[in-house]
Amino acid sequence: MHLPDQFAEYDQQVLIEFIRKQPFASLVHNAGDFLDACQVPLLMFTEGERVVLQGHVSRRNPIFRANTNSVLAIFSGQNHYISPGWYPHKSSDPKVVPTWNYQLVKAHGTIRCIDDPVWKRHNIEQLTDTHESGFENPWKVSDAPQDFINRLLAAIVGIEIQVTKLEGIFKLSQNQADKTQRAVAAELQKLGSPLAREMRRK
Repeated sequence: MHLPDQFAEYDQQVLIEFIRKQPFASLVHNAGDFLDACQVPLLMFTEGERVVLQGHVSRRNPIFRANTNSVLAIFSGQNHYISPGWYPHKSSDPKVVPTWNYQLVKAHGTIRCIDDPVWKRHNIEQLTDTHESGFENPWKVSDAPQDFINRLLAAIVGIEIQVTKLEGIFKLSQNQADKTQRAVAAELQKLGSPLAREMRRK
């Protein structure tokens, strides 16, 4: 990935935390004559420098049959069109053009498929508990009939990705003067874009 220095994020902990907050990934793999992608929520686990992503896909998903072990998981954050009309200096220096601000983390790694029912149940329980936490009445996998869950487990395959490299790009107008950055964030705030908050954090 092209990583301009002013936008690149190299702090691994920042990238890990980003993935935990934005767990819905586009998982890209080589499908032979073309690249394919599927969308899947992933859980991240770390142990020292080791980073692992876990999730599951339908048994019918082509990635289950793909003749490859290299994958790319792409996690997207907030993004928004940036108008040059928001730049305070546009009248004195009209050499301005539109752009797009965004946040993105890529996780390169190797994948293995897991068809163990115990592992798969544990995975769906972890995913469910993670995303139900904070709800007033959190739902649990055990709330559903066991035979129903067993049928669903038979229809999915677990996936585990050993991450070999994390890359992040947080393009938030860092190449502009502080005054311009504040002006852009203010305009995004007016539009109700969460990207305004992310810009102020940087």
